[in-house]
Amino acid sequence: WQFHNRLRFKNIYAIEGNADSVKVLEKNLQFVKDESVHILPYYCGTGEGEYRLDDINDNVSLINMDIEGAEKDALLSGKKLIIRCRPILAICVYHLADDLIEIPKLIRSMDKSYEFYLRKYVSGTGRHYHAVHKVNELVLYAIPGGEGSC
Repeated sequence: WQFHNRLRFKNIYAIEGNADSVKVLEKNLQFVKDESVHILPYYCGTGEGEYRLDDINDNVSLINMDIEGAEKDALLSGKKLIIRCRPILAICVYHLADDLIEIPKLIRSMDKSYEFYLRKYVSGTGRHYHAVHKVNELVLYAIPGGEGSC
């Protein structure tokens, strides 16, 4: 896997706790003949018995989350991983009222070098911009300063 001819991804982990979404993901990945894509059918969190991002022993260069308000807990479950690998983060920040403030603060508490960028994606499909005024699909991109560790 390659991204913009600069970043090479050795392994990709798709973490999805919803069984129906896992089935869709598996179906979509049938067309990708690549053994570097791994599906982990769990939710991530810091609660007792929950899977943690820190449980991934591989090097991680990108974490992308749109998990309906569970982003902060999932990020906390990967604090050691984020500190060790300094991955690029693409995190949805529109689910909870304080996400736009608290998620960057949480990331910055793990590594002060992260720079932040926001992008709003239009909902709907194709040329339909009926939801442009809504705050859906607001993504925070956190890019570590300097070179990544992993």
